[in-house]
Amino acid sequence: MDMPTQVSEVAIAMNFLGALGGLDFDAAASLLDEDAVLDLPYVNDGLILRGRADVLQFFRRSMSQSVAGIEYKLEQAYPSPEAGAIVLEISTQGRAATGRAYTNRLVGIFVFRDGKIALFREYFNSAKIV
Repeated sequence: MDMPTQVSEVAIAMNFLGALGGLDFDAAASLLDEDAVLDLPYVNDGLILRGRADVLQFFRRSMSQSVAGIEYKLEQAYPSPEAGAIVLEISTQGRAATGRAYTNRLVGIFVFRDGKIALFREYFNSAKIV
């Protein structure tokens, strides 16, 4: 995989996160594969959702109730060309729905299929949001 594709995948992932952080769920949906999988290992006892519609329904419901907005800053990207994936280290600044400001750090694994996100696995501390 050449460098422009890797850069493009970082841009797709960051655009996806930016759309979520701005609560623009239609824009986020446009970057997901129809069969996208969301895997949140540290939410409750682990949460896995399959399909663009279910993933977006989860984000609409959970984020609309818990956050007023999140800004994502890319700290480091680790491309895996052979796997068609990237791992991103990200810091965030957000505002909970209560108005309280918070910061967080996360690691996101993104796997791509035909220029869309096929898998998003996110490791973050959800307790910081409430």
